[in-house]
Amino acid sequence: MYTYIILVGGFVVSILGFLTYDNMKNGQAGQAIYGVSRGNGAIEASGYPAIIINVGIVILILSALSYFGYIFTKRKKFEALYISFGVLSGLLVISGAILRNV
Repeated sequence: MYTYIILVGGFVVSILGFLTYDNMKNGQAGQAIYGVSRGNGAIEASGYPAIIINVGIVILILSALSYFGYIFTKRKKFEALYISFGVLSGLLVISGAILRNV
């Protein structure tokens, strides 16, 4: 069971990391695409809001890693980190999405 969690979780975390890196290196000030594809309901931003969204995605990766730590160790410290990183990530992505329209 844990092997499947590691494989799937590692795949998701590595895809998020690669896509965030790709988002950050494209364009002069960076860009961010948060969604399945361009158009089709995705959040697209460039400039300062893109940096905020990309940082939010990186913190989402940290949240996932903290969750894996919690699953394997059952320590409250990892649970607190997982929740804190998740809330911070959501706030950053939402604020970046709002700022792109201002």
